[in-house]
Amino acid sequence: MRKPQEEGVSPLGPCDGGGEGEADVGAVTIPEEKEVDLKPCIRSRVVLSGLRDDMWTEEHAATLDLFLKDVSKQLLVVYIDEFAGLKVEQTMPHQEQKQLTYFIRHETAEITAENFQKTVQFGTVRRPYIDSLMRILNSVFLPRLFHNTNWPESIKNEFFSEIYHFMTSLTDTRSKMKGRTVLYIPIEALSMEPEVVVKDKALVQRLESE
Repeated sequence: MRKPQEEGVSPLGPCDGGGEGEADVGAVTIPEEKEVDLKPCIRSRVVLSGLRDDMWTEEHAATLDLFLKDVSKQLLVVYIDEFAGLKVEQTMPHQEQKQLTYFIRHETAEITAENFQKTVQFGTVRRPYIDSLMRILNSVFLPRLFHNTNWPESIKNEFFSEIYHFMTSLTDTRSKMKGRTVLYIPIEALSMEPEVVVKDKALVQRLESE
């Protein structure tokens, strides 16, 4: 007698894709349609100091389900409040928290086990938030943007100029909070040869404007 297949999370994990289950009916193979529980995709990516499994409740699970299934819900935040304990919400907290894990859905995109990595942007920020935001931008997002060579030149120049203005403002705000003056140094040209930089008029203009 064939041992029945056990149900549960595949060895690849709930968010890494995998084949559909199948049920044998005589000589015909009919694919089984099962609703995949994607909540572990969220929970496994929440990185908060002091978080325990027993802190998760049915109310939290319902909020996770709503975010995963409703394409109009674009934001999910998870944090541990000093007084209220673990919070799972779809808006940013009104009071600053020590740590916060966020999940951002691509606009109106349906989330599946196969596309989770491409559809949901997530991360954890720690207080002070501005310092944490600047580290993420400078180490993760900006290098990828600056090394993208597929954009039309006009769009690239306009977008990068706006990025520079934002980073300058962010750097200025951060430095004022610490009681000192710090100038933003663009990282766009750090990996480029000087001979290449001086020939890029748009880049030189962006650098000089800062």
